[in-house]
Amino acid sequence: MGLKIIAEGVENIDTFNLLKKLNCNTAQGYFLTKPLKTDDFKKFCIEHNNSVKTSIK
Repeated sequence: MGLKIIAEGVENIDTFNLLKKLNCNTAQGYFLTKPLKTDDFKKFCIEHNNSVKTSIK
C-alpha cells in the first residue's frame, strides 16, 4: 500500500526495539530526543546525518 508509519511517544528501549522488529523505521519521543527549538533541531539533524528541509527557518 506504500504507507509510511511514524511511531510517536517512544520513551524507552523496549518500545524502540519492538518497533524495529515490526519494521517501523520512523519514530519520535523522549527516548530519541527531548523537544527541540528550531536551531537546535537543525544542529541535531546535521550531527546525525539527517536532512533538514530548507523551508524550516
